[in-house]
Amino acid sequence: MSPSLDSLAPAPLWRRAAALFADAIILIAVSCLWLVLTGGGTAAALLAVALMAGGISPELEGPFKLGIAVTLLTILGGLVIMHVTYWVAFTGLRGQTPGKALLGIWVVDAQGRHPGLRRAFMREIIGKFFSKLVCYLGYLWAFADRRHQTWHDKIAGTYVVTAGSPDTNSSGGVHG
Repeated sequence: MSPSLDSLAPAPLWRRAAALFADAIILIAVSCLWLVLTGGGTAAALLAVALMAGGISPELEGPFKLGIAVTLLTILGGLVIMHVTYWVAFTGLRGQTPGKALLGIWVVDAQGRHPGLRRAFMREIIGKFFSKLVCYLGYLWAFADRRHQTWHDKIAGTYVVTAGSPDTNSSGGVHG
């Protein structure tokens, strides 16, 4: 049984910021690994060397540029998919990213449950776009809101809380 929203304390803003920092470190490390495994650095280096050397022979210029463009778009596409999946899947299915887990905070809906994938997508992708749109005003909004909701929380109908995980009972055991 999920705790009611009234029984859950809003997460302190410093914890939210620290969790975001921890998630950023994780994503930077995973992104660097992705770039190494996919040869992203090699593709960028080849393009840079070719451009600095004055280009390549005219008969190879078109295929070379197309190959580099396709490679870079594939690598960047993989990074975008990885980041969207990280934020949406962890938030939607677990109610917390690894950074939030480290800081003991959760994202819940108005009933105190995990938000689910649709609500997580609204929060993490659509809502955060609007939170960042006007000089990050949507993030700063949390300082004025009594439940520390950002614009992306309001758009998705979510709350970031500290106590009473949606998956734990009062004794701290995990539900099966």
